[in-house]
Amino acid sequence: MSNKNPSSLIDKIIFFTIVVVTTCICACDVNQSDKLKPLTEAQIVDGLVNLYSIDAKMAEAETTYSDSLRASYIKAYFEGKGYGKSFFDESLIDLKNYPDSLNILQSRALDTIRVLIERSYQLSAKSEDQVN
Repeated sequence: MSNKNPSSLIDKIIFFTIVVVTTCICACDVNQSDKLKPLTEAQIVDGLVNLYSIDAKMAEAETTYSDSLRASYIKAYFEGKGYGKSFFDESLIDLKNYPDSLNILQSRALDTIRVLIERSYQLSAKSEDQVN
């Protein structure tokens, strides 16, 4: 049996513990920095406008393709924004606790769609006037 100095063994245990704790702390910091920031009101309104627009477009599509097209459009939209639909859905679920805020954001989205439709009609009316 070898003669080991007990203080040397304790030093090794302390060193090993420090290394493990430091590694855990660093790993936790990396995971927290990877988390996305909460969505702003403008991002939520933009997401709602695009979801409503996609759903409206899919209502016009052939039914055999509408589900897969809808899913691919939504996936592409949210990938372009840098977060997934599940993260967007989580933001809406968080807003469920604040129904007044959710109603305001939904009203903003619908107002935005109304403005877009009005502009579209105005542009088409102008182009018809120029043709005639």
